[in-house]
Amino acid sequence: MNDDDAARRRAQRAEAGARLERLAGGLLEHAGVGRTTMFGSAAISVNGKLFALLDREGRLMVKVPAVRAAHLVAEGTAVAARIGRGTAREWVSIEPEESGTADQDREWSALLLEAYDYAVRLQADSSDAAPD
Repeated sequence: MNDDDAARRRAQRAEAGARLERLAGGLLEHAGVGRTTMFGSAAISVNGKLFALLDREGRLMVKVPAVRAAHLVAEGTAVAARIGRGTAREWVSIEPEESGTADQDREWSALLLEAYDYAVRLQADSSDAAPD
């Protein structure tokens, strides 16, 4: 990788991080929510559990319940996310529109909120199941 490629990738990551932060809005103000990275991509987690990221190509990836993920795939809104060699049942990937429209921003913000709510529910369920 030459210096120009490295600079371009750094700029893409910075732009993705800024977009993810803008779309996440008030979520970043919630207790336990923070910015992080995964595979060099801008990501958001709650209490250390990742629930969303923008990959290097600008696709939004979110973790939602498997039934919801299947619905998003069936309606053509998303594709099942590939992680490693397999497909993750709870992760979906959504392609960005060419111009990043306001409608898409609203849709992505709503998906981020869904993913956050799901992550919080999963954590509550696991703490409820913990032995006393």
